[in-house]
Amino acid sequence: KVFATDTNRTIQSAIALLSTFAPESDIPVHVNASLTQTFGTAADYQAGWLEFNRRQSADSNRQSDRFALRRKLGGGSVHLMADCVATAWCWNKLWMFKEEVAGQEVLEGLYEVWMDRLRFLGAADAGSPAEYLTRGLRDRILDDFQQFAAGSPDAYPIKVFSAHDDTIAPVLAFFGAYKGPVKEWQFPALASHVAFDLYVNQLGENRVVMSAYGERVHLCGPSTGDGSCALWEFRRACSPHAATSIFGSSAGSIGEGFEPQK
Repeated sequence: KVFATDTNRTIQSAIALLSTFAPESDIPVHVNASLTQTFGTAADYQAGWLEFNRRQSADSNRQSDRFALRRKLGGGSVHLMADCVATAWCWNKLWMFKEEVAGQEVLEGLYEVWMDRLRFLGAADAGSPAEYLTRGLRDRILDDFQQFAAGSPDAYPIKVFSAHDDTIAPVLAFFGAYKGPVKEWQFPALASHVAFDLYVNQLGENRVVMSAYGERVHLCGPSTGDGSCALWEFRRACSPHAATSIFGSSAGSIGEGFEPQK
């Protein structure tokens, strides 16, 4: 079953993905009018961004940097400007503002503001923006996996959610991606994806594997093996506070044995 938000680029991404692994199928894309219809309740979504804005406003040093950038760029939303820059950089293009090419200093400043979004998301602590913004998705994944383990899976073994960088970033933040040095962080670029897979091993155990940017994330145990968790371990990892320690001493990486792309 495939879901997408009501945005052309997310619908196109869903269609492109379907064309790769199910080119002959006629699978419909279920378009939802808002993120909250797919990823959680409106209350959680609003609470997450209210807490995000509170943390951002409390950082007086970065606030002054943002105001300085607004003056240089003639006003407007610095975050929206940073979004344009991040998108343009993905394609190695210059970014234009009011018919002038923004200089390197301004571009770097905007990029730092954009990286602030990762810092203010927090991690798995209860009440953090990341915790609020991923509640619906975590509950949905766990419910599907537990139904499968109980022998009563639904009719859709694969579910695809095509959304935005602001959807993927809180998931990575919750699982500890942004706890190391800022230079090692990566904001989700175009075509980024995170996957959660449930499988049954030769011993009959239900195990969960997480991957990000096409690389395996070692949620549990050592960096050897497939990095999988028993289902009960994954349930614990999805609880607030749990994910702050499941990566052990692997500072600066999403998981032990996984290094974000530079």
